[in-house]
Amino acid sequence: MRILFLLLAVPVLLSVSTAQQYTNWQNYTALKNVSDITIIDDGFWSSSTGGTFKYANNSNDFNTLHKSDGLEGNSFTTVTTDKYGRIWFGSIEGIIDIYDEPVNSFDVILDILSSNQINKRINDLTSSGDTMIVSTDFGVSLIDVDSFLFFDTFFKFGSFPTNTSVNSTLKTELFYKYFRQDTL
Repeated sequence: MRILFLLLAVPVLLSVSTAQQYTNWQNYTALKNVSDITIIDDGFWSSSTGGTFKYANNSNDFNTLHKSDGLEGNSFTTVTTDKYGRIWFGSIEGIIDIYDEPVNSFDVILDILSSNQINKRINDLTSSGDTMIVSTDFGVSLIDVDSFLFFDTFFKFGSFPTNTSVNSTLKTELFYKYFRQDTL
């Protein structure tokens, strides 16, 4: 009877002690396919197909962010900063992750991912005051950086077909006036 008990108890005890050894997981994703860079005061943030990373010039620090750190997206296509210094990341899936580095907190916008659009890729993010201009595979969306709410989306531009992919946007006075007149 003791032998049977030992035969059953030893494997259970070994599996419990073995499971406790693997508590600090590490991500090893390829960050070499960089899709975008944004310059900040002490270095730069970058988006890549394997996550995101920051390089700080002063200290030569290299920090990475992945899904296990709090990001929702997987494969990032663009990065920029807003007026508050938060870092915005756009992904192939249509997810927008916002990282507030000083407080180490994450926010996420899933509206594009949840939309009925077929192509949801975010191609570019451009900050303009209180507005984040989002260039996507179906047009351009405008997001309020304070509330993270969409206040307009444009699917048609002149004689181009509806849902034309927009690779990037440039805010000039003409662009600003055009959208301000339409949103009033």
